[in-house]
Amino acid sequence: MSRRALLLAIALSGLLGCFLEVPRLEQLLYDVRLRLANRWFPERIAMDRRILVVGVEPESYRAIPKHPVFWLDLYTQAMQRALRRGATRVGLDFLPTYVDSRAARQFAQVATDFPDQIKLIAYWDAQQKTIEAPPPELILPLGVHNLALANLSLDQDGVARFQQLDPLRTPALYGRQDWSFLATALAQQEASRVWINYSAAEPRRVSFHEFLDKPQDLQGALLLIGSRARIDQDLVIGPGGYSMFGVDYQAQLLNTLLQGRPLRPLDGRLLLCLCLAALVTAAARLPRLSLVGLTLALLLIGWLGASLALLVACDRLLAQAPALLALPLCCGLTTAWRWRSERRLLQVLSGYVAPEILQEMLAEPSQWLRSLNQRREVTILFSDIDNFSTHCERESPEVVAAWLNEHYQELTRIFFAHQGTVIRFVGDQFMVLFGSPKSIAEPERQAVQAALAVQARMSQLHAFHQVKIAVHCGSMLLAVLGNQQKREYTAIGDEANVAARIQSLCKELSQPILVSQAVYERLAGQFDFEYQGSHEVKGRTQPVEVYSLA
Repeated sequence: MSRRALLLAIALSGLLGCFLEVPRLEQLLYDVRLRLANRWFPERIAMDRRILVVGVEPESYRAIPKHPVFWLDLYTQAMQRALRRGATRVGLDFLPTYVDSRAARQFAQVATDFPDQIKLIAYWDAQQKTIEAPPPELILPLGVHNLALANLSLDQDGVARFQQLDPLRTPALYGRQDWSFLATALAQQEASRVWINYSAAEPRRVSFHEFLDKPQDLQGALLLIGSRARIDQDLVIGPGGYSMFGVDYQAQLLNTLLQGRPLRPLDGRLLLCLCLAALVTAAARLPRLSLVGLTLALLLIGWLGASLALLVACDRLLAQAPALLALPLCCGLTTAWRWRSERRLLQVLSGYVAPEILQEMLAEPSQWLRSLNQRREVTILFSDIDNFSTHCERESPEVVAAWLNEHYQELTRIFFAHQGTVIRFVGDQFMVLFGSPKSIAEPERQAVQAALAVQARMSQLHAFHQVKIAVHCGSMLLAVLGNQQKREYTAIGDEANVAARIQSLCKELSQPILVSQAVYERLAGQFDFEYQGSHEVKGRTQPVEVYSLA
């Protein structure tokens, strides 16, 4: 696969991740985020003081001797007391099933005295396609328009994270087809799909039996009367898996509407694309893959932190699942591409260049791979051991191998110290480039200094005789030759041949170091050169002028 095609595949995979939707993962992340927000910032959203939950709790069942089925008169009494004491509206989150004539008359009187201030619930049975409503004895005096649905909108895992509040259209019941929901009826607001902004604060509560016994100031209050006893099984699962009573859920939904702060989804695709671009850049350019992993971790932490901050500060829901999927996916593909590029670069240059230069090249392997096959101005150095064949004839192969190993280590260290690239090591001969693949300042000077350092070091060792070195510069083609099994980085061109021919003149002229006319012209005045004349060399029609170092 070409580099362009691979980068395109990485970009497409990243963009695909931006549009991934994993509802279950997003729901879990929503739960964690909301619970953290409420734990760390308990005052981020207050509970409206107008909301009062009158809970039918187990204590109420024990305190009131009458069977709950016959409590309609008590509910009527509670609603009448609340409205007389200044309550704005009362919602009965309970569906009465039995109505006797005396209780019906009492309810009718209260409904007449306080028109449109009492809301009774009904349920839409989606399977039976019917509305379950209170008995007609209650609907007729109340008016069908004061019925409101108490249906819940649950996710597939049964958790109430949002509520659908669009008016629901059903078969006609008492002439009504469009039904609103209890929270919108009490808040007197229109809404559609609302992500519930659960508050860490609890609504004001009072037990049903205490409410009947103790007068309270209810000016402007919105009452919710409903069960808070587990025996009635009116439970709702909230984010994080904790359960609440249905009437408390209605209070949280009502508070979200009254505060005007529903959670709003935020499209973060543009921000995610910027994060992907930063990640791809880091994966392609950072010198170590561990730093790429650190970049990925920082981006993920930053994304999760930003999503929590947006929830706390702006009531915005920044999608998290696309980032958690797209960022690792894009990072993995980019890292794989970089690993492939580094592997190719290591196959070509490992052992040729100094380790610090190779590390620098591995920071951007694709860029260096592109630069390997090109024509450029470089300096080339050839060296070999004088009379090496004679040494091999006199000594055993084991001794010669030890000599060569020491020779290789010493010269490689010197060439690397002068930013040279060891292109070839054949027998006793070195071929070294200066200025490629990494461009350096004054490559000719570095090459000559390396040659002097080699001669100085060789004079300290007794294993070898004199080393002959030639230095030349010019324009050459730097190319990677070979295939997947074997690759070689080398210099091709007439200038490379000239350098090799000059090195062969060292023995003829009895000079340890010779440089070409081109090198002399660039370094004249920096070293003590001595002209050694113009010489014919094999393979060239023009003579070559050479200089030695005094």
